[in-house]
Amino acid sequence: MLTDALRETLDVFDDAGRGAPLTTSEVTDAVDVGRRSTYDRLDRLVERGFLETKEVGARGRVWWRPPTATVTTTSERSVEDRSEELLRAVFEHSNDAIFVLDPYADEILDVNDASCELLGYPREELLELGPSDCHPDELERFRAFVDGVFDGGAGWTDELTCLTEDGRRIPTEISASRVVLDGRDCLLAMVRDVSGRERRERERRESERKFWTLAENLEEIVWMSSADPSDFLYVNPAYEDVWGRDREELYAGDGLAFLDAVHPDDRERVREAYTDLPERGYEEEFRVQQPDGSVRWILGQAVPLRDEDGTVHRIVGIGEDVTERKERERELERQREHLDALNKLNRVGREITDAAIDQSTREEIERTVCEAFAESDFYEFAWMAEVDPVTKTIDKRVEAGVDGYIENVALSTDSGDATGRGPTGRAIRSQEVVPVRNVFEDPAFEPWRDVARQYGYRASAAVPVVYEGTMYGVVGVYTTRADAFSDDECRMLAQLGETVGHAIAATERRRALLSEEVVKLDFRIADAFDTFDVDASPGCRIAIDETIPLQDDDYLVYGHASAGDLDVVRALTDTVSSWESMAPLGDETDGDEPTRFKLRLSDPPVLGAVTSRGGRVEEAVFEDGDYRMSIHLPPGVDTRDVINTVQSAYPASEMVTRRRSQRPDVDASPSDVLCGADLTERQRSTLEAAFFGGFFEWPRESAGEDVADAMDVSPPTFHQHLRTAQRKVFESILSDAGGVD
Repeated sequence: MLTDALRETLDVFDDAGRGAPLTTSEVTDAVDVGRRSTYDRLDRLVERGFLETKEVGARGRVWWRPPTATVTTTSERSVEDRSEELLRAVFEHSNDAIFVLDPYADEILDVNDASCELLGYPREELLELGPSDCHPDELERFRAFVDGVFDGGAGWTDELTCLTEDGRRIPTEISASRVVLDGRDCLLAMVRDVSGRERRERERRESERKFWTLAENLEEIVWMSSADPSDFLYVNPAYEDVWGRDREELYAGDGLAFLDAVHPDDRERVREAYTDLPERGYEEEFRVQQPDGSVRWILGQAVPLRDEDGTVHRIVGIGEDVTERKERERELERQREHLDALNKLNRVGREITDAAIDQSTREEIERTVCEAFAESDFYEFAWMAEVDPVTKTIDKRVEAGVDGYIENVALSTDSGDATGRGPTGRAIRSQEVVPVRNVFEDPAFEPWRDVARQYGYRASAAVPVVYEGTMYGVVGVYTTRADAFSDDECRMLAQLGETVGHAIAATERRRALLSEEVVKLDFRIADAFDTFDVDASPGCRIAIDETIPLQDDDYLVYGHASAGDLDVVRALTDTVSSWESMAPLGDETDGDEPTRFKLRLSDPPVLGAVTSRGGRVEEAVFEDGDYRMSIHLPPGVDTRDVINTVQSAYPASEMVTRRRSQRPDVDASPSDVLCGADLTERQRSTLEAAFFGGFFEWPRESAGEDVADAMDVSPPTFHQHLRTAQRKVFESILSDAGGVD
């Protein structure tokens, strides 16, 4: 039976006249519903045989009602009003098989040529058959179909199997109406071979079966929906894995539950693209957030599948999990940014290093370092403080880029105090850079969070200023960068702290050399040869004349021993761990004159502690069985650390005296001359090694190659530094003496 909606649509064609073509738009305007609904009605009327249609142009289509004027349903005009010629015209021009049946008499009253072609019978033989001959397998279904037509009127449609002349069974679609022909109730049936449609349906089902089989085993994401993209029909296991949700959850609600899993930053963009799917498909790259919080990157593509008339009946999508690729891209980008940052930081480090080395006082170095940090693009401000090793207090000295910050923060070296467990206290205790990459999340930074909000920084680092084991202070640097203080940046800051420490140490040594006052520490080891387990004669005397610092905590020492006692020096070299090698200078004779020698020392604890604090070993001598050592330190140096170092290295030692004294008032002392010559440490070491090594004696006690070898440098390097040092010393002396115009 026809529904009211289909009847309403069919009336439009009756009003226009049978055979009159109408466009979809004309019918839509007449029935006053949407174009999609009108199209569906027209398509169903065509399927039931009430209308015919064809394409016009590239995308147009017209519809018309065939002129079946010689027959009528009970709801239409009687058959007497139709002419025999019109009925024959319909029979001759119809592509569908048309049967006129008396089903209750089991007679076929009339057929057209298409009917003969469909079943394979000549017309005469077909007219001798009855409907039961055509539907032997489905008689009950056929009779029920007939009853429905006669009881319900026009427009009944069903699918039945017909038996052909050669014994084939073909699926057909029958649309039938009740008609009156010569006063006799008959059935007018239009029969269409739908075997092609069934074949296409089988092929579609087989294609879908293959699709499902393939999709279930693919690593790629696969999904399918109806023409409405919110009506999910299928998602494969890979889809479930990437979304981290099962199919039922993804199908839930309005079908767009999968959008809830899209990362919030991408959700609206994906929603817009998904809504437009039926029109043009999409290709999008977006993130999915799984229930455990992990994020996956998806490259998704989707296309609408259309019927021959352009109607979308399915939407199929495929996606690729590109998380690894995105992570590689992000890692490469991070590396590029990291390298760029390191290059900029290296420039900052070089600027700070150059500026620190150029300054002549500790105060200038500290000011220069803090200002360089504050003026860079990477840091907001910086401060520097000194640590008192006796009182364990922090003396805040200088700040730059900020005003008053250093006075508003409490700092301590005590690990039992909350203010000592922050980056500054830990850096002082460990002598390593301590970064805080997020001051609002690091528990140890809690005492200073309000200050951080007030001054607007996000990260900080405490940089110890240490050189050769001596801490000269700590630098605090602050920044708003979210990615601040990576491992590489901390390594650079550590090197920078060491460089600044070296500059301060050099300044302190310069000050010590020029100072008129020194602190003298005298030590003694009684029965030293017994302590070192070395045999020596009662009159043995060994003295150290000069100590010259080299690179990497190595030292070159020159001394002399009483006649015949070089073997004692050799024995001491074998015993004392920091004495690496010994060699005599000149010829080793058996006379009464002392014999000079040179020693190579590696990382000697006492020398390292003294020289790093700007001091010097003024005297070191083995005599009368004892060992005496006199150390001169500049004022202000923490002597306790030096004393502890000596007694730790030589437990049998005792401090004899500790006093302040004035340097001898001597004009143009060697130290004054060398300081006035403005020598570098390497030039000074080279000049001293050559002098004390006997290079300037005649005949020479050591050739240039010997001194170079002792200093572990090449002969050309030795001669280059020596000539430069000589020129500077002579320039200093001669320029002070007046010179010649």
